[in-house]
Amino acid sequence: MLKKFKVPKRFRNKGFDNYDTDQGDEKAFKAVKNYADNFEEHFQKGHWLILTGGYGLGKTHLAIATAKDCLNYFAAKEAERSRSTIYSGMGKVMFISSSEMIQAIRDSYDSKVKNEQELMNKYKNTPFLIIDDLGTEKSSEWQREKMYIVLNHRYNELLPTIITTNLDAGDLFSHVSERVVERMIEAAGNGKYLLNFEGESYRRLKNG
Repeated sequence: MLKKFKVPKRFRNKGFDNYDTDQGDEKAFKAVKNYADNFEEHFQKGHWLILTGGYGLGKTHLAIATAKDCLNYFAAKEAERSRSTIYSGMGKVMFISSSEMIQAIRDSYDSKVKNEQELMNKYKNTPFLIIDDLGTEKSSEWQREKMYIVLNHRYNELLPTIITTNLDAGDLFSHVSERVVERMIEAAGNGKYLLNFEGESYRRLKNG
């Protein structure tokens, strides 16, 4: 099941058990772990998890750790439904960077095998979506429209979503629009699950 959860090689071994709270943000770690431990409640309520802060603070690490725990939740539910312990986990949890998402939509215009509507439906309807590094893609009216369509649908349908970003609130307003940011905050329990990571670069400390 985990092998079919596609994440970059660098992050495949990331989990809660190897996040170094001595070098990372311990407060943020506990809050993210609590979200994962109570995922059934958050899934039912459609709560989002928004992780903000500078580069190298472990946001992607903890987003992937959460996704792995939640795959177990989906697997257990499927096993319960089908009375089988064999489940691939395909299609339940998706990890993608915002720049890859936008580029994939652009590429679909010139592709004979990729279809924009199919891609958009996948991003809109995957039960649990992780969008990494929101804000690294080029900001344009077209980009803002596509991101709005995806995030607004997930907001309306109470589909849990994790977003990591290096942008602060002001930069997010200009990058994805104020209305999207307002929906993000509301979906994150009116800000309860919007976590700001603080400290020095976790990545640099780990490699230093």
